[in-house]
Amino acid sequence: MKESFIKVDDGYIYRRRNKAIPYKKTLLFVHGLGESGLCFKEVFEDERFNKYNILVPDLIGYGRSS
Repeated sequence: MKESFIKVDDGYIYRRRNKAIPYKKTLLFVHGLGESGLCFKEVFEDERFNKYNILVPDLIGYGRSS
């Protein structure tokens, strides 16, 4: 799992992802209210998702995002 921040206007969005490979399909996991992307941490450990690029952001105001 790789972690990084993306600059958006006056703040930052924190994201977790695996190594992106161009030929793989990408799955975007979006958490619900009161949660953060940590609720999807098991996805990175589950072998069924190895054939996908995984992207899990913390929405603005949640988790490690501003």
